[in-house]
Amino acid sequence: MSRKVCVLHTSFVLWEKINALFQQYMPDVKVVNIVEDQMLNDVIAHGGITREITRRLCAYARQAEDMGADVVLSACSSVGEAVDVARSLVSVPILKIDEPMAETAVGMGRRIAVYGTVPTTLAPSCRLIERVAAKQGKPVEVGAFCVDGAFEELSQRKNVVKHNEMVLRCIEETHRGWDVLVLAQASMIVLAQHLTHLGKPVLYSMESGVRRVKEVLEGMPTA
Repeated sequence: MSRKVCVLHTSFVLWEKINALFQQYMPDVKVVNIVEDQMLNDVIAHGGITREITRRLCAYARQAEDMGADVVLSACSSVGEAVDVARSLVSVPILKIDEPMAETAVGMGRRIAVYGTVPTTLAPSCRLIERVAAKQGKPVEVGAFCVDGAFEELSQRKNVVKHNEMVLRCIEETHRGWDVLVLAQASMIVLAQHLTHLGKPVLYSMESGVRRVKEVLEGMPTA
């Protein structure tokens, strides 16, 4: 019997890229997408997740279970802490796309710099790394770098080039002294190829998150 994965999205930005990765790594797996393109806007407007936003995320997780999903993947770092609540409400695994990235970052260094363009993504990403480190009993220092104005360039003015220039400039100016660089938003994956000259690990979440789904599915007993 073929496996089914349900991906929870808060926008359409990464829908095609994530589904392409599933096709690459797990072509036989049925992928169902639930997209609520207002949720991220609400998170940003409220400065983080609220009780009402958490309820919505939990409702989508329960719908995914009702559709027969073997694994649920939350594709948005901004709602990661709502996923912690949803995990207690369903019987199937709910994975965070950025959790493997956080684990890798903790394993690679003590001083971890995290970059983002939206505070509501940056803050929970830093807290996730700190929780992973605490669980592993490893002391870490996490630095948060928010590239002010870059998100508006991308979302409002559709100026991808300007957005990328702003983020890359910030990383170039602040990377010294940090062991590992983390790109908090999965959409920042395109920047990694421009940072290889820095000579240190640059981590991003999309591919490692999908690979984690593959690992979980492979570890499940067959019917």
